Amino acid sequence: MMQAALGAILLPDILRMVSLCEDEGTTATLWLLAASAIGLVNAVWPLSIKFLQKLTSSNEVQKIWKVGSTWLLIVGGLLPPALFLFLALRLGRDFNDCVSGQGFAAGLFAAWASYLVTVIFCHLLTWPRELYGRRV
Repeated sequence: MMQAALGAILLPDILRMVSLCEDEGTTATLWLLAASAIGLVNAVWPLSIKFLQKLTSSNEVQKIWKVGSTWLLIVGGLLPPALFLFLALRLGRDFNDCVSGQGFAAGLFAAWASYLVTVIFCHLLTWPRELYGRRV
């Protein structure tokens, strides 16, 4: 309850920080939603790469990924959301005119957060030992 009240109090300030336009609420909300969607869509490709490599492996040893390889794939996946978010900023007229540098940073954080939550959650459901290694 306390967190919802705090979020309701801080939300207008966050939206005002993201957007420079008079209609800051709508533009900022759309910007953060677009950033989250970009993060979710970009979470598909590393999971697809890993799934296809495991599917096409001929033996069990090739199907097991090392922890370092898994985390490298996850961290390497942070670059595409940043590039797509930059393109969305430059190609969208409303976004280009209204979103400030702080707003781009907030959108980048939203994209990365949605990407990381999705990828790590999917790994925990399907391949948990490849995230944290084997327990002795």
